Amino acid sequence: VPFVVSDPYPGIESAVETLRQLGHRRVGFVGHPSLRSFSVNERETAFRAIAGKLLGEEGTVVVECDNSFRSRKDALTELLSAGGSAILFAYSPDAIAVIGLLHDRNLDLGTDMSVISFDDIDAFRLMSPQVAIISQQTADMGRQGVEMLLSRIGAKRKRRAENRRIPTVFVQRGSVGVAPQTLHGFPA
Repeated sequence: VPFVVSDPYPGIESAVETLRQLGHRRVGFVGHPSLRSFSVNERETAFRAIAGKLLGEEGTVVVECDNSFRSRKDALTELLSAGGSAILFAYSPDAIAVIGLLHDRNLDLGTDMSVISFDDIDAFRLMSPQVAIISQQTADMGRQGVEMLLSRIGAKRKRRAENRRIPTVFVQRGSVGVAPQTLHGFPA
């Protein structure tokens, strides 16, 4: 069965490079392994490789959470304790929950903490500031999937299934800013 999936590497590389250029030296990543999703887990693998190359091992902090409020709160506490000034989320519901927790701590998006999430959900464009995203290019994925299906249906001879990877794209918005001079009350 042919399939179309997103390739997380281009979007993550662009996002981490943008953060590095804005002065962020410690970037956190929130994974969600309990989903058992190949795509979500591949995002963590990509982040570790790219951030390790661009920021060094000391510049990357990877934490995990599940769907519980407690685990998301613990993940944020761990990231803040590690001195992170930016967070990249593999799973958009985690981003929404942690953005609320940042608000509860009086930390402003794009000023006190930069935030990027996968998936361009409507909520991210409704927030102020709007949340930067790594787009999976779902319209392109759908179009190519339909093209592959129609080609397969119309083929006289069945060929081996063709798989495609669509490059992700980083979309910078107001939730990403220059690294703060002080991190959570301490000099950066």
